[in-house]
Formats: sequence, C-alpha cells, structure tokens
Amino acid sequence: MEANGGWLPLRDLFFDIAKNPAIRKWPELYLDQRKIKTFTFYGLVGGDFFKGASDPAKLMEEFKRDFVDSMEESDFVTPTDDEIERCKSEFSSYDEDTQTELAKHAALLSLGSIALVLNYLALMVHGRTMCQLVADAMGCDDDAYRRAVQIDRTVLYLPYFQDRMIRAQFGSEGPFLEAVGNSLKRPILSSRIRHRTLWMTFAMLEDEGLLAGLSHDRLLDICEQIGVYGKAHGVEDVGHLRKRLRDYRRYQRTSNIF
Repeated sequence: MEANGGWLPLRDLFFDIAKNPAIRKWPELYLDQRKIKTFTFYGLVGGDFFKGASDPAKLMEEFKRDFVDSMEESDFVTPTDDEIERCKSEFSSYDEDTQTELAKHAALLSLGSIALVLNYLALMVHGRTMCQLVADAMGCDDDAYRRAVQIDRTVLYLPYFQDRMIRAQFGSEGPFLEAVGNSLKRPILSSRIRHRTLWMTFAMLEDEGLLAGLSHDRLLDICEQIGVYGKAHGVEDVGHLRKRLRDYRRYQRTSNIF
C-alpha cells in the first residue's frame, strides 16, 4: 500500500474472483462483525470442524493458536504465476463434488478476509472498525458515512448508504455530496501516518481484544518478533513504544482528514 500511494493493490486475478455475486457481498458482513471472523475461519477449516464440539469458541481459539505457531515465513510469500497455474491445473483434475467443496471454502475465506483486512484498516485510520462506522452511519452519522466510504467504496452497495445518497441528491445537500466525493478520491492510508506497519499491528491486536491487556514490555517483544518495531528500527527501550501507542490513540481521537 505504501508503494501504491496508500491504495490497496491486488492482483488482476482478484478482480476475476470479485465478479462472483457471492464474493461481492462482503460489505454485508459489516452489518454483523461476528460473521467476518466466522466466514474466514470456516473458509480455513470447513463446517465439519465443529461437529461434536461442546465449546466451539474454545475450539476456534485453540486452532488459531496452533495455526499461528505452525506458520513459516515462507507461508507469507506471494505465489508466482507458475504456482497459480499449477494450482488451477490441480483443481481441474478433481471431481465436481470436490471442486464445489473447495470453491465454497475459497468463497468463505475470500469474503471474510477482504472484510477483515478493511476492518483493520478502518480501525487503524479512524479508530473505528468498518462495522462500527457502518452502524454509526446508519444511525444518521454522516461523518461515519464519509469515513466508511474512504476505507471501502463498496459500502455504497448497502441499502442505507444508497438511500442516504438518493436523499442527498434530491435534497440539494451539496456539502455532503462534496465530502463523499472527496472520500472517494482519498487513499485509504493517509500520508500523515508515519509508523504504518506498527499501527496495523496495534489495530489487529485491538480488534482481537488484546491490545489493552498487554504490558508495554510484552507489546514491545511482540513487535520485535514480527519485525515492525524494536532494535531493528533503532529502538532500545519501551518508552519509545509507549509514545507510539499514545500517538496511535491520539490520532484516532482527533483525526480530521475531512
């Protein structure tokens, strides 16, 4: 995103996937935050994973811990065109039922992942997730409306967002329409955010309900382990991280990009 002027760059392959009517429904997930992570999880493991489970939530948490522990750095490398073609060829070799089941998993994973990433970005930039911004917009908060549009333009497919736009057009609400137009042109990431990978880490931890409960020493350890802050960035003590965390909170409270 930094190399792309603050916009989220995706491969052309994604646009072919996004044409699928089922995948294009990801803005609807903002209406129920629980569905975002549930869809992502089901896409990874499938519904059979929960059969016979007495505590599905606990099972999900255990899987997440094991999944993260088992991941290698190579798992995050973008696949090459040749690797993608090999996957397509392998997929074509399966029977119809297997293809249908794999396609279902891919659809759920794609839906959940898109909404989850944009949720994190909204929390990072505006201090509210997309789910919160959409809910606030539907409560007649036009500022939340504009902020939601800046992060994900597809919210304009949601019925309330369409109705509000129609009302503004025929109500001669020039200032509102101008503000929304500016939001459409503005990149997701503002150039004023200096420590973007660190702030994204804060947002992900916050969305998981972990950020507030971590000591600053433990938070610094985590940031060093994943390479977003610490000694490699010329930071030796927790005081610098504490300042960055204050900056993150202050920006979320006072951001006036509109």
